[in-house]
Amino acid sequence: MMEIAKVRQDFPILFQTVNDEPLIYLDNAATTQKPKQVISAIENYYAHDNANVHRGVHTLSERATKQYEEARETVRAFINAASTKEVLFTRGTTTSLNWVAQGFGDQVVEAGDEIYITALEHHSNVVPWQQLAKRKQARLVYLPLTDEGSVDVAAAQTVISSKGKILAVTQASNVMGTINPIKELAALIHAVGGYIVVDGAQSTPHMTVNVQQLDADFFAFSGHKMSGPTGIGVLYGKEALLEQMTPVEFGGEMIDFVYDETATWAPLPYKFEAGTPNIAGAIGLKAAIDYLNEIGMTEIQEHEHQIMRYLLPKIQEIAG
Repeated sequence: MMEIAKVRQDFPILFQTVNDEPLIYLDNAATTQKPKQVISAIENYYAHDNANVHRGVHTLSERATKQYEEARETVRAFINAASTKEVLFTRGTTTSLNWVAQGFGDQVVEAGDEIYITALEHHSNVVPWQQLAKRKQARLVYLPLTDEGSVDVAAAQTVISSKGKILAVTQASNVMGTINPIKELAALIHAVGGYIVVDGAQSTPHMTVNVQQLDADFFAFSGHKMSGPTGIGVLYGKEALLEQMTPVEFGGEMIDFVYDETATWAPLPYKFEAGTPNIAGAIGLKAAIDYLNEIGMTEIQEHEHQIMRYLLPKIQEIAG
């Protein structure tokens, strides 16, 4: 079992008092605190290996590039993507979802098509689809929920039509904590030739994620919600769909050749990573994943279930 006292020792920020009381931090849905292993990994990069990636042949650049790509492989294994070509580093879940809405949604959605979301979504998984619907004169449809607060698959089956192009849904609600049946929803939208986009910001830190098993077309999450640094996130996409998708940011690193009037793009995953990336962020994210893996995702999920079993009855005793 997880040794909570031992885990707490890994978080330097908890070694302080606030309002004359030992700090207890409960705002993890907004952002998580960082263990010393993550802080050390970032500090070590800046102290010993700071250089730009992919562009230099000198020792520091080679070391930085190696660590950056090792981070990509760590992410690939953590979510069970088929290839590192399917793992794009972004600024976070919000950026990832906007990339899909603009770079992919603009290609596949036409006037009169339907885009499905739910009332459970974070604004980051609502507004990009609202904007896409406006741009394309498509219809935004909210899928019905069960009384328990997850997507009603049976009802969704009657709502999703042949006009359906994109279903954007959270795997775990940041408000309700409910877990949505992603695999079943993926089957429904795939049956009409559409695509599923999954917001994994709140699920990836708390449970084992297997994007291939879920059959997710796109899957987004953020480092800062899983004990990693801010400003780093991931967009997973099936390789064939990422080949089809167009970049929404342009500049160095993501180009192959630049001519007077046009340019060609670098191969996946670099096609989408314009400019100097958040190298330290990726290295910190790797350290965070290593840390979570050391504790064990099954252990983390079971500990949360224990807390919930303890907490819910006590909350229900409070009037109102």
